[in-house]
Formats: sequence, structure tokens, C-alpha cells
Amino acid sequence: MSIHAFSSMDLISCAKLISNHNVKILMRASEILKDKIMSKKSCYDNITTTLLKKNSETSQNYLCTWRPKFCLDIFIYFPKDGNVIIAIPMYGPKIQNQSDVDIQYSHTQSLLTTELKDVVFFGHLTCDKQENGNTTMVILIYDLLLEKNHQMDVADRYKELMLMRDVLSDINIGETCVRVQWAGVPEAFDKISQILLPHEIQDIVLFGKDNSYARFDLFN
Repeated sequence: MSIHAFSSMDLISCAKLISNHNVKILMRASEILKDKIMSKKSCYDNITTTLLKKNSETSQNYLCTWRPKFCLDIFIYFPKDGNVIIAIPMYGPKIQNQSDVDIQYSHTQSLLTTELKDVVFFGHLTCDKQENGNTTMVILIYDLLLEKNHQMDVADRYKELMLMRDVLSDINIGETCVRVQWAGVPEAFDKISQILLPHEIQDIVLFGKDNSYARFDLFN
């Protein structure tokens, strides 16, 4: 899926995109992305136990959403000036640790002009299937990292994300569109599997505090 991502978003890999201005936020975002990729799956039944253990802390510090069955974890960085950077992970079939994941920084040949500045968006890259059988690559944005404020709690991050929803929905990166993914209170986890979506769901995800990302397999 990594190779197809480069094609669908019309990307050009370029190490020169890293500068003194953006190196800190890119390195921080890359660490967070690798943690998501390395996250271990738990059985779906374990989500209730996890919620009970976290108790009231969960509602304050976590949100729940879903992870598509066919999915690639990526992030998009909109700098104050210069090229938008898309980070795509490259790795083999077996991942033992973070060093097995190589984050490729790329920019797109498609023209991106937005009011978004100094922000990283984390997303699930997947493929939507329409009723007519056509398919569309889509990036489902569910979380962000602000250069000016790394300490926001997840509820405030998601509120900030929702304020940017219309701008994000107008963005196309090559043949790939961008959408804000729904996320809600952890107690709503059992409703997610009932949502009608143009792609298959594999996991329920709890994300939030300390950029954690816990996966619970719907089919295990």
C-alpha cells in the first residue's frame, strides 16, 4: 500500500524537505507515527476491561474511532512556508521494533494552497468503494499536532480539528481526497461497528493521552 500511496498522491520523495525550521516537529510526529504502527492489537472483548481500568480518566483523556481493514498510517505537515510534507512509512512484512520502519518524507506535485499553517495531521489512508463499484483513495484525519502547542489534551485537539474540517475536505492530494474521521467518547465504542461506511473496519481504536493508540480487533 505504501507504493500505491506514492502513486495516488502524486508524491516525490525528497530529503531536502527537512530544515532547521521543521526538524523538531517532523521528528516528534515521526515518533508518534511509529508508535501507532508498532501498537499491539488486543481482543475486542478486552476493550471493556481497559475502559473499567481507566475509569473516569478515559472519558477525559481518550477518544475512540475505527481503523479500516486496509490501512496505512501517515501524517501530513502544513508548514508556515514552503512545501506541504506527506510522511509515508516503508517497512517489510515483519516489524520487530521502530528501527524497522523508515519514514519517507515527500511532497506532492499537486498544488496545495490552504490557510493551514504549522500543523501536523495524523490519518488513516484507505480505499473507499462506491455503490457503482468505483474506488477512491481517502485520508481519514483523526488527530493533530500543533507546532505552537504540543501539550493539548485529545478533546481540545479534536475540537481544533473540527474547526479545520471544511478546509481539509476541500483538499485533494493527487487522486486522494481528505476527510475528518469521526471520533467520540470511549463509551461509544460498541456503536462504531454499526456505522455504514464505504470501507471495511478492522479495529476499534482508543487514542489520546500521551499520543497513545490502542487497537482492539473486532474479529478476535
